Amino acid sequence: TEFQGGRHLRRVEQIAELEKFL
Repeated sequence: TEFQGGRHLRRVEQIAELEKFL
């Protein structure tokens, strides 16, 4: 579960960065 959670968190961070650019 830790691996899945970390992966999800990473995706959320990427989305947040994209939104910042927008």
